[in-house]
Amino acid sequence: MLERSALQPDLARATRATTAFAGALIVCALTGTPLAAQYAATAALGLSMPQLRGAYPQRVLVMAVMISVISGAAFLGGLAAHHLPAAVAGIGLLALLSGIWRHVSTDYGPPLGIDSALLFLLALEGPSHGASAGQMALWTALGGTGAAVLQLGLWAFRPQHPLRHAVADAWVAASDLYLALIQTGQGEGDGWTMKQRALRDTLDRATAALNSARSRNSPVLISHLEQMVHEAGHLAMQAAAWHTLSESRIAATGPAAEPARRRAAREAVLKELANLGRSVAITLITHQERNLAATRARIQTCWHLMEVMAREDEEGQARAALPGAGSHRPLFEAMGRQLTSLEASLRPTVEHSDIPATIPQHLPDLSRASMPAIASWLNSVPFPDPALVRYALRMALLTTLAVAAYLHWAVPRGYWMAFAIIVVLQPDYGATRQRAFQRVTGTVAGALLGSATLFVPLPLWLLAGLTISAAFAFAYFLKRRYGLAVFFVTTMIVLLTELHVPVHLDFTLGRLLSNLAGAVLALVAAAWFWPVSERQRFPGLMAAAIRANAGYFHEVAREYGARGAFHQDIIRAKQVAERAASRAAASLQRLLAEPGGDHPEASATGVVTANDRVTRAISALAIQMEAGLAPDASDPAAVVAETKGLLENVAVAVESGSGLAEGSVSGNRQECPHPLLAVLTEVRALELAARGGVGSSVVQ
Repeated sequence: MLERSALQPDLARATRATTAFAGALIVCALTGTPLAAQYAATAALGLSMPQLRGAYPQRVLVMAVMISVISGAAFLGGLAAHHLPAAVAGIGLLALLSGIWRHVSTDYGPPLGIDSALLFLLALEGPSHGASAGQMALWTALGGTGAAVLQLGLWAFRPQHPLRHAVADAWVAASDLYLALIQTGQGEGDGWTMKQRALRDTLDRATAALNSARSRNSPVLISHLEQMVHEAGHLAMQAAAWHTLSESRIAATGPAAEPARRRAAREAVLKELANLGRSVAITLITHQERNLAATRARIQTCWHLMEVMAREDEEGQARAALPGAGSHRPLFEAMGRQLTSLEASLRPTVEHSDIPATIPQHLPDLSRASMPAIASWLNSVPFPDPALVRYALRMALLTTLAVAAYLHWAVPRGYWMAFAIIVVLQPDYGATRQRAFQRVTGTVAGALLGSATLFVPLPLWLLAGLTISAAFAFAYFLKRRYGLAVFFVTTMIVLLTELHVPVHLDFTLGRLLSNLAGAVLALVAAAWFWPVSERQRFPGLMAAAIRANAGYFHEVAREYGARGAFHQDIIRAKQVAERAASRAAASLQRLLAEPGGDHPEASATGVVTANDRVTRAISALAIQMEAGLAPDASDPAAVVAETKGLLENVAVAVESGSGLAEGSVSGNRQECPHPLLAVLTEVRALELAARGGVGSSVVQ
């Protein structure tokens, strides 16, 4: 039971954070510096909670940067104490930096911004208790270093990253196999045999690495990674079997006899399986919920494309009895069950949160990316999100006003007003509203419980034990139930303060009122930027994105069929489609963060993802036209009309919420140039996603 629990990130985080926090408290008590505990223990708790990921040298660099930032914040707070302009400028700078940290890393940025601001605010009162700026910075650095040593020490006993990387390599090898199957189907040799051997070698290496590490690691972790190796091999085996059946049909009739629609659908399935393989590799290395959400979106897209492929087989069989023809639906059903098993196998080591995870605004094409390229995509964001820029500016404005009011009117414990703003305020309104309610209720309950010790004198050892217990509960519930986490962290802070200075009832009341004022300010500011609920906005934005794709397709298909040129109208249509898709994706992210009520997460995410794939397919068609590749003699008019009609039907259904009728795909089977059919394949997958196609017959 302990091994199985240790696999869960929540318990591992709580154990690690409590050990670092308790160690800092014990060292401060033994050295006779109880005042240092407030800074050293806070730094140790903050730096021990993030789950470090990636190569070990990168983890050391992350820890070094975080220690430098929080120590500098404590030093800056000590220097700015009792100087209103300096304190206001300092908190404004840290608020702007918190936006930069979020932009640089969504993993470590938010906690770094919160920890640095908290230590700055605590240091504003440090000189009044006899601590200098240098002392507070030193205490903070020592506490953070202790947390870093704890994390480094755990790596020597549980070296997970090399094992996860070996298993991820197996999924990348499977992805290479799927791409080789596409080339083989295009008559470009037998490269898939070499890729199949490479996959077999990679699977063997991963299995050997897991077997050699079995005595030094958690057996539950090893079993989990072995299951992921099995999933990679089994899914690749099923894809290879499907490819063999397809090859037998092509060999019997000749490559030219394969219907263009079927070839486009087959290539789309294999391309998305390749994307899925690399997405699974990312999730295995990062074990983060947002990467799991992206993988779920890709699994859903594979389901939709396999359903399109199964229908092409059945419709082709009904149209003409081809030698070796027959529905591949049984194989697709088996692959669908394997995809369901894959999602369930990925879930155990993913760090879950009570705020729904959302996919990136655009799922990039990973099918040609190597492992180093995948890592660089994870750790870099090319352009800042406009919502994040507004968040940083709004944060700087509100925190400077709060600190100015705190120092100007000497509000007791008024710095908690600024800290409440930092914790409550989020880039989107829904998450801010949820955090505000949870923080206020948690603070009230935690302050009342912590203040109960004022009336019941406790020995120092029991007070310290209760403080450590509250720290454990805070770290455990931080990602599970934020309201409970706030309750325990409030209790912890009250008890921690009691360890080095006398605490009276005014401490509780002052902190409570300051938190309430900060939460109200954060809510007012968030409501001013997002006054309309995304529940009403998303359908219209999504329909507009689909219609923008229809306009983009109209421009490209018209010039492609007329053997025209790549002109400015196509570029403008592409820009309109991409901007509309970005607005719809951002709206979905805010919608999923809004508290209260159920959200159509699966279908909405599937529609956003499928619409993005349609845009990319149209762009591929435009690039072929720009390269001067002329269409063949067949007339594409019927397929163009079918594609545009499907896009409009989906847009109407999404906007009205009425849903699509089963079997609304056009029965017109006229063939046309392959690039146009690639777009039609993606549009048919979009139609299935708009129906909420997760429960399609492929996986039933």
